[in-house]
Amino acid sequence: MKPRILQQTWKTMIKQQRFSTVNYDPSYNSKILTSNQCRQSFIDYFVNEHKHEFFRSSPVKPQNDQSLLFVNAGMNQFKPIFLNEDIIDDKLKRLRRVVNSQKCIRVGGKHCDLETVGNDFTHHTFFEMLGNWSFDDYFKNDACQMAWNLLTKVYGIDPRRLFVTIFAGNEQLGLETDLETYEIWRSIGVPKNRILSLGMRDNFWEMGQTGPCGICTEIHYLIQEPDNDDNYKQFMLDNSMEIWNLVFIQYFRDHDGNLKRLKKNFVDTGMGLERILSLVQNVPNNYATDLFTPYFLRLQNLCKWPEYSYRLMDEKDIAYRIIADHSRMISIAIADGIEPSDRGVGYLLRRVIRRASDSLKTMTRIQQLPSNVTETDVFHVAADTTVKILGEAFPELEQESMKIFRIIDEELYLYSTAIARNTSIMKYAKLLQIEINENYDHNQHVIIDCMERIDGHIEEIRISLSKNFLENQNAIDQIRKDLQNVQALITNDSSLSQRFGLHTNEIETKFKQIELKLIELENESNKILEEIIQHFQLETTKQMLKGDHYTIVPVMNIDFLPNYCANSINFLMKIGLDLYGHNPLALIMKSNHNHCFQIQLSVPSTFQSKLDAHSWFKMAINDIDYDQSIIQSIPTKRMKKMVKYQIKDNSKNVEIFVNKLVGNLQNIGEKYFRK
Repeated sequence: MKPRILQQTWKTMIKQQRFSTVNYDPSYNSKILTSNQCRQSFIDYFVNEHKHEFFRSSPVKPQNDQSLLFVNAGMNQFKPIFLNEDIIDDKLKRLRRVVNSQKCIRVGGKHCDLETVGNDFTHHTFFEMLGNWSFDDYFKNDACQMAWNLLTKVYGIDPRRLFVTIFAGNEQLGLETDLETYEIWRSIGVPKNRILSLGMRDNFWEMGQTGPCGICTEIHYLIQEPDNDDNYKQFMLDNSMEIWNLVFIQYFRDHDGNLKRLKKNFVDTGMGLERILSLVQNVPNNYATDLFTPYFLRLQNLCKWPEYSYRLMDEKDIAYRIIADHSRMISIAIADGIEPSDRGVGYLLRRVIRRASDSLKTMTRIQQLPSNVTETDVFHVAADTTVKILGEAFPELEQESMKIFRIIDEELYLYSTAIARNTSIMKYAKLLQIEINENYDHNQHVIIDCMERIDGHIEEIRISLSKNFLENQNAIDQIRKDLQNVQALITNDSSLSQRFGLHTNEIETKFKQIELKLIELENESNKILEEIIQHFQLETTKQMLKGDHYTIVPVMNIDFLPNYCANSINFLMKIGLDLYGHNPLALIMKSNHNHCFQIQLSVPSTFQSKLDAHSWFKMAINDIDYDQSIIQSIPTKRMKKMVKYQIKDNSKNVEIFVNKLVGNLQNIGEKYFRK
């Protein structure tokens, strides 16, 4: 269960710029320990006082477990025991009582905290999980006693600030309220009103949809004492943070969802070091502990930045937290054998490095780096700080420090020249309305999806081509542009395209298939266009008025091609312009379907010294008596070269007007456009 904080109280604390976890009674102080002392005290307590065996943290790179991207919990390396698998490792076989501090990373999968990190005080990409386990040895009573004594006696936390939750039961699964654990907590001395019952979501743990599972009890730290009894339970939950989860694994869930008792009982507990340390050190939150403050001080001294001010929503403080947190995760991951790449965990590591780099850029907008300090210097100092803070617990950091520095340098250089910085690639991706990043599989997927959409459009147009030719003609032109953009995207930079999944065999094959389909569609469209042109020429030659160097097509009814062009005057006028526009041209077309006339006059530049298109029309209507409201001008880019007008009226007067107009256009053409 994640920590709950009462929103209104939290907002008040934010305004006051304080986030207090100090004890009620100043005389009852927790023992101020360093992070190394806090971790070691936990281990020593279980080893020396309760005969546990210390079992080193596994690497964060999962060993023989395909279900995980990273190790994200202390129990991961003990899964074979819980699953009752054949265990080859003799060390695992003999384990009964175990304690450790497990390195954990939560960046991918269902436990992904990446975008939250830095924006609050509790989430981390890397954290340590303090845990103790019993493999068919002790169970509920001892587990609760051990946990309570460690918190109150070893760490010195005021028991009055602690409360616990137990499982409330589930009728559907046939599980009753966990009264056994309730009585254990009562015998330890926890007051009745500090034992809360919660349901499956909070107090039932399961490894997956099937497999070992069990009820749990959680220990919470109370931030603020309730003022009254109104909604006491919810106030407690909203005003606290969970610090320790004790899981009692005693069931197995089968494929039908039924629970069966296991032959053995297990205890699996987990407590985040960063969170408990904030209580032990009496500081406001995780980022105020000695796991993080050295980063802020060293970066401030190196970069001459404003000091970290412990504020939640301060842009500078968010960047400080991201750089510190991500540097821990980056160093741990590299030391444990993970390297940045274009897919899988390597890609997630790359994302973290680049998010940290982006946060550094945020800081440099606030305060530029000194001239003698580079981006790599900043991250070398951050990585070195990680080695100094965590190296005692995890000596592999010191052993792999040169590798950590080298990979960070390589990644920062790569980021400065990578696909996200390639403006050409990003331009074509934007035109295609797709998102490209450094993930090989993601890029291949979105490009193939884009081509699938193009393929679907081609099929839709092929089916309806003859019904609405003009609209489909425009769509074909757009598809050709889209396919050209795809080609430019996947071939723009061959090294980047291949490395980041923009140009794969699958993409190449799909592109060729679609290009062939588009060529077939364009050929079919051209055949229809030729047929339209033949019809157009046939109709126009019946009525055409031709002078030496001009052409007039008077009052041609365009409804002769309803199936092909959907009565589009503009489309047929474009055809007329293509056919006869080398000389001055007047097209007058009528659509009974749209109840309008449309007039288009065009004069090539070689004739404009004699008479331009606008003047040709104005002179033609000059001696005609007409209602000016019936003529609507259609804007064109160059009125000397081309003008368009629409007349929308069914009266006989309009017919007379148009006939006079045709005559005048011809007379003026004879006068101005002769050889």
